[in-house]
Amino acid sequence: MDGDMSWDIDDIINYNRGYWETKDGRNLKIELMETSHIKNCINLLKRNLQKLDEDELDYYSDYFDFKINEFEKELKKRDVYKRHVLGD
Repeated sequence: MDGDMSWDIDDIINYNRGYWETKDGRNLKIELMETSHIKNCINLLKRNLQKLDEDELDYYSDYFDFKINEFEKELKKRDVYKRHVLGD
């Protein structure tokens, strides 16, 4: 994401798989992020997806959907680990 809170086209093309780019430009490995941070990112993406106009939606929706899916897969992985390994 650029400083003006717009998405950088290079990030959209490669989707920066496995990483989340913070507002200040740092790349965080999703599997190392705290669960609460992942949930906040999902909520941010969903809120911003709803705010897009039709032209922006055509342009950004695949990226937003990909990142939401990537975060949700990580949460499911953690949930399975908790239930089966930790017995929660």
